[in-house]
Amino acid sequence: MSIRRSPPHFGKSLRRLRSRAACHPAGLCGALLFFWLSLLPSLLPRPWFYQALLSGILATIGYALFRALWALAVAGPLRRVEWRPPVRGRRALWWLLVLAAGSGTPWMFWRAAAWQTELRLLMGMQSPGPPHYLLILSVGGALFAGLIVAGRLLRLAARILARRLSRWFPPFAAAVLGAAAVATATAWTIQYPVFHLFIGASDALFSQVDQQEPEHGGPPVEATRSAGPGSAVTWEGLGLYGREFVSRGPRAEHLSSFSGRPAADPIRVYAGLRSAPDPATRAELVVRELERTGGFSRSVLVVAATTGTGWVDPNAAASIEYLYNGDTAIAAVQYSYLPSWISFLADADRARASSTALFEAVHARWTRLPEGERPLLLLYGESLGVLGGEAAFDDIDEVMARTDGVLWVGPPQSSRLHSEVVARRNPTSPVWLPVYGDGEEVAFTGDGTVDTAGRPAVVYLQHPSDPIVLWSTDLLFSRPEWMDPPHGPDVSEDLRWRPIITWWQITADMAVSTRVPEGHGHAYGTEQLDSWLALTDPPHWTDHDTERLRDLLLHPRRSTPDKEPGDTHAER
Repeated sequence: MSIRRSPPHFGKSLRRLRSRAACHPAGLCGALLFFWLSLLPSLLPRPWFYQALLSGILATIGYALFRALWALAVAGPLRRVEWRPPVRGRRALWWLLVLAAGSGTPWMFWRAAAWQTELRLLMGMQSPGPPHYLLILSVGGALFAGLIVAGRLLRLAARILARRLSRWFPPFAAAVLGAAAVATATAWTIQYPVFHLFIGASDALFSQVDQQEPEHGGPPVEATRSAGPGSAVTWEGLGLYGREFVSRGPRAEHLSSFSGRPAADPIRVYAGLRSAPDPATRAELVVRELERTGGFSRSVLVVAATTGTGWVDPNAAASIEYLYNGDTAIAAVQYSYLPSWISFLADADRARASSTALFEAVHARWTRLPEGERPLLLLYGESLGVLGGEAAFDDIDEVMARTDGVLWVGPPQSSRLHSEVVARRNPTSPVWLPVYGDGEEVAFTGDGTVDTAGRPAVVYLQHPSDPIVLWSTDLLFSRPEWMDPPHGPDVSEDLRWRPIITWWQITADMAVSTRVPEGHGHAYGTEQLDSWLALTDPPHWTDHDTERLRDLLLHPRRSTPDKEPGDTHAER
């Protein structure tokens, strides 16, 4: 009986396939190193999914970087070295790499568990169990494999193009031109068609979300609210978060129940994207709404710059309304329905134009009032709302000259005035809690409270662990000042800067910045109550009232009939 043998070319094809599928040892060393580095502590604890994404991406970057360095070494210093390690030596190197991965990876996971436990204890969170790390390894490894395959397809395209170009160019020049052409085409595809496809898909998705009805509440029945009786703003013209803003929040009966005194219905006016065609017209509509509702006759008038979706933090709005027993008016305008980070990428100028138009329109009408009859003019913004709100001013001195108080919460690192103030801080103060001048006019706080002799004109509320405040492109290759000791109270002492790695870590932290308890990351919640108290002097208010209100905001379902004096939702 004869044994059927595979044709010779089959074995050769199989060996060629195995050779092409194998990863380069230098690249694998880089992938392993960068995978380990991805597990180092950063600002926030990350769920397994985001850590797996981070680890897979960084492992791919490490592979590509070390593979490229090896190729350069072979083409340069090692070009004339004829010695090659024997087969046994190469096998020994492979086994050494396997041993390093098999022993080093469990050790790094053990250290990562300790770092994650420390971070979670600092923030009052529970530590993850073993499945957390198994998922990181499996999903991160799968992502790494997928990205390597994609990279090899691009390399194959570059080689095919180089082979065609070699008819007219020397081999080296053809290879360089082929690689450059593929790299340029890939970058262009990502920057233009893919990016615009992403923005278009996001626009289609979130435009539908924006038209949804809020889970609780319908059109307001009070004339003191936009879309209520007598309002020129229609319910249909408001987006989802505009509808939430005017339909929720405390009414006079809730405020009176809290204070024990007769209260006024708080005024909330809002213009949505569909309420008027452009920022200037929407701002004029809001001013007319303020005039209709008597907003300019209240004790406090707040101009609130919204986030990307048009959201105004309910904690900030309800806090000022309780502080002044309803003798308030809050004005806001929607400029987008995209989440802040997408809105920032797509068109941050819309936030600036809308917020500037609103402030200028309100301020112009406010200045026409006799000085003794003007309400306190306060400015508020959170996250992208800070970026938009500060656009109306040339410098911090103009902010103080044209307003009676400003509360800016979680300012992005790209906020111009914030960056200028931080750059001019007292050099002995840390970046995460700067002291500007004597700290009396512009105050920074990490927990909402401000320790000053008088009342500051501007309060910046920012956490030491907020990646939105600290992220910048400079992190790629420059060590930031905020890494200097001492670290903030909720920041790991093991936090260190490493080129490339830290930028990706802080970028991943931004994705989970609101998935942490209040007081950390980008979750500010009721700390804004303390900041309002630092800026204002509400009548009849006591420290006991502060704690009662904090409890009310944290537990609205047991405290108020409408269940929505504020909420603890993440920023949109």
